[in-house]
Amino acid sequence: MAALAVGTASIITQILLIREFLNIFQGNELVIGIILGNWLLITAFGSHLGKKPKKAGIASYLLLALSVTPAAAIMTARMLLPLMLPSGAMASPVFVLLASILVLLPYCLISGMLFTLISREWKKGAGKHAVSRTYLADTIGSVLGGILFTFLLLELFKPLQTSAILGIALAISSYLVAGKLKLSHIALAALFVLLFIINPYLQTSKQLFPKQKLVLQEESPYGRIAVAKRSSQTTVYENRIPLFYSPGVEDREETAHYAMLQRPSAKRVLLLGGAGKGTASEVRKYHDVEQIDYLEHDRSIIKAARLFMPGFSLSEQNVVIDDPRRFVKKHKQKYDVVLLDFPVPSSIALNRYFTKEFFAETKRVLSPRGVLSVPTIPSANYYSSEAEEFLGATYKTLSAVFQNVIALPGRRVYFLASDGQLNGNIPGLLRNASIAGENQYFIPEFIDSELSSERKSHLQQAITNGMEKSPVNSDFKPVAFEHALKYWLSHFQENYSLYLFIMAVALLLYLKTLNPKSFALFTSGFAGSTGELIILVAYQAVYGELYKMTGLLVSVFMLGLAAGAACQKVRKKRNSAIVVLEMLIAFSMLALPFFSRRAYSLDSGILIHLYFSALSFVLAFIMGFEFSLIATLREQETKAGHAAAETYSADLVGSAAGSLLAATLLLPAIGIAGTALTAGFLNIISGLLLTVSFHKK
Repeated sequence: MAALAVGTASIITQILLIREFLNIFQGNELVIGIILGNWLLITAFGSHLGKKPKKAGIASYLLLALSVTPAAAIMTARMLLPLMLPSGAMASPVFVLLASILVLLPYCLISGMLFTLISREWKKGAGKHAVSRTYLADTIGSVLGGILFTFLLLELFKPLQTSAILGIALAISSYLVAGKLKLSHIALAALFVLLFIINPYLQTSKQLFPKQKLVLQEESPYGRIAVAKRSSQTTVYENRIPLFYSPGVEDREETAHYAMLQRPSAKRVLLLGGAGKGTASEVRKYHDVEQIDYLEHDRSIIKAARLFMPGFSLSEQNVVIDDPRRFVKKHKQKYDVVLLDFPVPSSIALNRYFTKEFFAETKRVLSPRGVLSVPTIPSANYYSSEAEEFLGATYKTLSAVFQNVIALPGRRVYFLASDGQLNGNIPGLLRNASIAGENQYFIPEFIDSELSSERKSHLQQAITNGMEKSPVNSDFKPVAFEHALKYWLSHFQENYSLYLFIMAVALLLYLKTLNPKSFALFTSGFAGSTGELIILVAYQAVYGELYKMTGLLVSVFMLGLAAGAACQKVRKKRNSAIVVLEMLIAFSMLALPFFSRRAYSLDSGILIHLYFSALSFVLAFIMGFEFSLIATLREQETKAGHAAAETYSADLVGSAAGSLLAATLLLPAIGIAGTALTAGFLNIISGLLLTVSFHKK
């Protein structure tokens, strides 16, 4: 019961805190990798600490202490961390690393200790398979927690209310383990009920918006939508990343007119993202326009725009709630102009709107002379090498799909792409257009200065330099994300080489302490987190926005681990079975890119869901089976507490290394195939080491 409760609480707390950190630090996969890495490493350390306590009943006290930590972690993240950053400053990776340790330390240490303690107590009672049974119960709890959060808690409750529910559940578990009701159980349960009722949602988030008035905040499956006011300006945020603001006249005029001037007689226009600022009102200035479709992935963004953006009107456009990639794949109508308005690909999720595959899918819904507009980073008189690489990759990727591509240095760098003719003389087009007198900012006099020959020359040189260093951006090799990540990192004066060297040395020293069995769990943990990330990225590319499927696919993965861990009846030739399983993991990772690409041929959404769920389940089943066999062998060779700490921590450290390296280094640099090859190669080495060690015996 205790292991089940801890597993359920852990996955929900992990999801809650990842969402908090993404919101606070405007995060991407690097932030997620740091948080997951710290979570797993601290939990692994906690599992070793769990070997020391000998006092009876300590698990009950730890469960009671654990009940307080989810709410405390959320409150600390929201109210303390913003005070540690200067107003308006971005958080460096080093700050995220240290801050996440501060927030995660209490929960992860205690939950890690509990795994070892519960295994030891189970050994006294049940005798056999104590570690694998604890692992099984913990994993089943994670499955239940993932499903509960995705389909119930996220829909009905705010984060602090969810943490209060977790607190009550853990306090009840503490009571059941202790066998008697204590005053502390009643007091904490009452405190959690009070927190649930009061729910200081807006009050605890005000620190995140200094010198602004927070007027709306809403939890969405995609993130946290907030609206904040300062003087006459109102800004809509998603995870504290500004989406659009009011009045924002300059931005919406520029977004619309660069592309619309190329086809002033356009009849059908598609707006993909960002149009909550009122882009449709600018498109309506072209009197031949008959239809404007505005596609947004998140209903909460539409709600915020409708309530707080004066330039946004539902009557001017047909609003469609759908994933942009899924929409352009299945939509049959043709458009004369498509206006993209997404943030730069600072995450793998955003990268999929800048890939060759997406541009090709968008071209499918364009008329023969249709124009696609792609805004990117802010324009400058000087472009850093990171910016050059990103611009070069974007230009090269568009050129792989369209016959003509031009770049314009407006407030942002705009790429226009078409199979028809494009005219870079925007001031000339504007002077001949009927809409010039209707604009406030986008007028010939200002655009002449904005698109001066000098600025155009600087931009073209930056693109040329970048194209020499950058390949085409694709779903399975997200180089634009790599360049955007480098561009983000270039804002901080940090010696990342030194940090990477220290971490590499620490990892090598840790690996040196492992026996072949524990190293096998390290490599399977590495393959598990890497493989699951590959599956999630491939699913997004093939089907569209993950939405609730993130929780569902992770739950299916945990279910596979549980099913594998339940296979404890192998008594003969366990050594051979472990080697076979390790090689199966290697083969699965090597084959994963091939099977992921095969999903492009599936037409049905249900088939795609089932296909990726099956991939996730099979991979996890092998890993859970292997953990169960190795844990049972180690129980026979050493004490249950030592076996639990050793096997659990090796698995967690491997998962931590995989989640951090795959998301931030391997996937962007060498793509899905290279990442899978790396994980597969590690497991082949591990299988060979196991074979040698077993033959020596």
